[in-house]
Amino acid sequence: YAVSKVDDDHFLSGSCDRTVKLTNSTTGKVVRIFRGHPNWVLSLAYIIGTDYAVSGSADKTIKLWNIRTGECIRTFKGHSGWIRALADLGCIGGVSSAVAGSKNNSNSN
Repeated sequence: YAVSKVDDDHFLSGSCDRTVKLTNSTTGKVVRIFRGHPNWVLSLAYIIGTDYAVSGSADKTIKLWNIRTGECIRTFKGHSGWIRALADLGCIGGVSSAVAGSKNNSNSN
């Protein structure tokens, strides 16, 4: 359902199997699998210039991942609908920021 470019050699993908996969663009080999969402992964955003990405799910949560270690750093809750869109906003006031949109039209950052 979702794809996000990490660098020239890797991309992230999310799907109905409830995982996020880090894949080598050249070989097609899955480098790492991120597990933790109990429902479909609908949206992804790599936080440019960092080792982090966020995933949004039909479980109504957003997860912050360390893409080098596979660790889920934090789970954000509060949306009442599926997280359908995520975007990296870059550095705002010295803090890496992202924004999310959900089925109920709420948003958070």
